[in-house]
Amino acid sequence: MLIHYAEGGFPIAPRVAKDWAQNVEKLKKNDIASANLLKNGASPKVGERFHMPLLAETLREVAMKGSSAIYEGAIAKDIADTVQSLGGFLTQEDLGNASVDWADLISTEYQGHTLHEIPQMAKV
Repeated sequence: MLIHYAEGGFPIAPRVAKDWAQNVEKLKKNDIASANLLKNGASPKVGERFHMPLLAETLREVAMKGSSAIYEGAIAKDIADTVQSLGGFLTQEDLGNASVDWADLISTEYQGHTLHEIPQMAKV
């Protein structure tokens, strides 16, 4: 469904248009952000259909390859290159070496609501 909206476009809500317009100058400072989030240097207007073809392409690749699409290959390279172009140190190898630890949540009931928290993990 997300691919459909990224590719086919979606109408811009009033609040989104307002927030987007307030960030145009900031977005213009980054070539990638400007190319993907502005149209002719401007933010989309209320009701305008906004298309994100690069996002659709990325989502399609993730749908086909799973999470490895983000941590290996072209998307990982693009992420690392972007971070480095902004002064960061993340490399494609860093993404490829990423791992996660899964933990059971701590839960309790409070006034008719279930509250969840991620427990503090033991340091290895």
